[in-house]
Amino acid sequence: MILIFGSSKISAQKVYYTKFKNDADLVIYITKDKSKADLIVKKVSHNDEVKPGFWKEAKLEADAELIVFISKQNTTDIKKVYFTKFGDEVKF
Repeated sequence: MILIFGSSKISAQKVYYTKFKNDADLVIYITKDKSKADLIVKKVSHNDEVKPGFWKEAKLEADAELIVFISKQNTTDIKKVYFTKFGDEVKF
């Protein structure tokens, strides 16, 4: 399942909704299912136009472990994607 929204701090139990920090405007949550993760990473690493709402919002699953952050100015640049795990504080 994938969920797109801004957040300042992530935890497996609770997600705090906030406005996007600085230039980040897209956040993608990916489950431990590596096949799904691979598909999504390929999608954003190519020259596809990526915007908030590109994926339909879905319920955040407890087994999600990969979070992808894409900055506003570089939405098609994989080098500008940030990876973190649950419990990490999000900083840009």
